[in-house]
Amino acid sequence: MIPKKESAGSLDTTTADSNNATDIIANDLSLVKDRTSEQIDREVSELISEACNLTQDVEQIVSILRAHCFKLGLDFDHVEPEIRAAIKNELAVLVRARRAEQREIARAIGSGQDAKRPTVVERITLADAITRFVLIKSMRSVYSMKTGAVYGLAEFNDIYVGSTHPVIGGNGRLKRVPVPVMWLKSLERMDVETVTWAPGRGQVTRDPEGNGAVNTWRAHCRIAPQQDWKDRSAVFVDHIFWLFGEYADKFLDWLAHIQQHPGQLPNFGWVHIALSHGLGRNWVASVLVRLWPGNVAASLDLGQMLETGFNARLSRALLAIVDEINEGGTVEWRHANALRQLITADRRLINPKYGRQHIEFNACRWLMFSNHTGALPLDEKDRRFFVVACEQTPKSEEYYTKLYANLEDRDFITSVVEFLAKRDVSTFNPGARPPMTEAKMALVNASKSEIDILAGMIARLWPVDVIYLDEINLLNEGDAPAYGARVSGKHMAYALGRAGIKRWGETGQIRGPGNATHRAYIIRNHSSWMPAIPADIRQEQQRCTKVEKDAAVFRDPDLVVTNSQFATAGLPVVET
Repeated sequence: MIPKKESAGSLDTTTADSNNATDIIANDLSLVKDRTSEQIDREVSELISEACNLTQDVEQIVSILRAHCFKLGLDFDHVEPEIRAAIKNELAVLVRARRAEQREIARAIGSGQDAKRPTVVERITLADAITRFVLIKSMRSVYSMKTGAVYGLAEFNDIYVGSTHPVIGGNGRLKRVPVPVMWLKSLERMDVETVTWAPGRGQVTRDPEGNGAVNTWRAHCRIAPQQDWKDRSAVFVDHIFWLFGEYADKFLDWLAHIQQHPGQLPNFGWVHIALSHGLGRNWVASVLVRLWPGNVAASLDLGQMLETGFNARLSRALLAIVDEINEGGTVEWRHANALRQLITADRRLINPKYGRQHIEFNACRWLMFSNHTGALPLDEKDRRFFVVACEQTPKSEEYYTKLYANLEDRDFITSVVEFLAKRDVSTFNPGARPPMTEAKMALVNASKSEIDILAGMIARLWPVDVIYLDEINLLNEGDAPAYGARVSGKHMAYALGRAGIKRWGETGQIRGPGNATHRAYIIRNHSSWMPAIPADIRQEQQRCTKVEKDAAVFRDPDLVVTNSQFATAGLPVVET
C-alpha cells in the first residue's frame, strides 16, 4: 500500500511534465483523493500497465508514476523500489508477449500458412484437369502442377465440384458430371506413386528410393530489386556483423549458399550463443522466413520433435530455426545420434502426426539460438556445428524500432535476396569441418556430465587396457568429490562409448575369482583385445594393482578406492 505524504511539498515540473506521455496519462485519470488504499494500489498497477504500453523507458515510466502519486498526495519515494520492480516485471511480460507474437508470425510465413487461398471458385474443364493435376496413388491425394498445392481427394472434389463435363447417359440424354469424377476415371490422367521434395529438380521426378514422385519444390518468384539494393541490404549485413563478429562472413556465405544452391546440403549448421536477451536475433529469423517463405521451419521445438519423432515441420524446409535451445546436459545425450542424422542425412522420412509418411531429399540447414553455454550435447569430435558466442548488450529502443520497420518493406527483403544471390561463394566449402572456436570448446565442456569426465580420465590414464564395470562404479561412487552419484546403465554406456571405451564380447561378461561375474570393457588397442579369450582379459585386468590404478587416474592418495570396496565388489586385491 502506498502511504500518504506527511507534507506534500512542491512538484518538480521538469519531472512531472517531462513528456507528452506523462501529460496524457495523468490528465486522463480522474484523480480524487478520497479513494481507499486498495483502489489506489489498483489504479497504480493499471497506470504501470498503460505506461509500459506507451514506452519501454523505465525513467520515463517512473516520471509518470511520480506525477500521479504527487497529485494524490502520496509518498512516492517510500515505495519507489517496489514501483521500479513492478515496472520491470510488466516490461518483461510485454517483451515475452512481443517475442512470442514475432515468432508466431515467422512460423506462419516460414511454413507458407500466412497466404490466404482465393475465395473465388475457379472453373476448369476436363482437359484442364488432365494437364494440370497428378494423382498421388500412395497418399490418395492430388497435386496441382500449376500451384504446387497438394489436396486430399475429398478436398479436391469440394473445390472443383462446380466444374462439370457433358456426357451422354445410358438413356441417351445429355448430363453433366463433376470434372473431379471424370478426371479420376480418365485413362489420360497422370499419376505417380508418391510425393517428395527435391530442390532444383523437375516437377515429376523420383524419390530417394526410386519411386515415381511429384516434386513439391517450387523456386520463389521474385520482383526485380531496386538499384540501391546494396544500401538497403546493408541494414541486414551490418546487424549480422554485430551479432557474429569475426565469423560474420562465414555465416553470410552459408546463407548465400542456401539462395544459390538450395539442393546442396552443407555438412554443418550454426549455434549462436548470446549472453544477453533482446539482441535482435528474432529479427534475423523474421528476415530469413521472408527470404524463403514456405521453406523455413521457424521457432522449431527441437526437443519435442526428437522426443516424439513427429517431424512434419521439416517437410520442404531449406532452413530450420530453433529459438532458445537448451538441450545440453546428461539426459539429452540420448538425442545426440538423432541430432547428427538431422543435420547431414541425405534423405528424411517425413513422419506427420496425422497423415501418411513419405521420403524427401534432405536440404535443411540448421540455425540454433541460445542464451546458455551448454546449449547442445556436443563432444570434441563434433563436425556438425559452427558455434559462435556474442557478448554484445542490446542497442537502443530506437535502433530496434527502425530494424523491425524494414520487415514490412518489400524492397528491403528483395535487396537482401539480391545480396545473397550476388555474393561470391566460390571459396565456400559445404563439406568443411567447423573450427573448434572458443565458444564451441566452452559448449563442449559445459555439455560434459560427471561420468563423461570420469570416462575421459579412465581413457587417458587407466594403466591397463581392460577395466571392469565394477571398477568404474567404485570410482564413480568413491571419495572423489565430483563423482558421487550412481548413474543409469544406459547413461554409463553412452559416456563410455563417447570416450572410446567398448564392451568386450557380446555381453562383456567374464568370470573372476570366487566365480564372481564381471563385465569387461576395452579401453584401447581394441583390435587386439576384442577377439581375446577370457583368460587373457583377466590377466590384463590384473596386470596392475588397485593402488597403481587409483594413483594413475586420480594421482591423489586421498582419492583411492579402499581394499574393502574392491573385495566387496568381488575384485581381486593385489598388494604392492
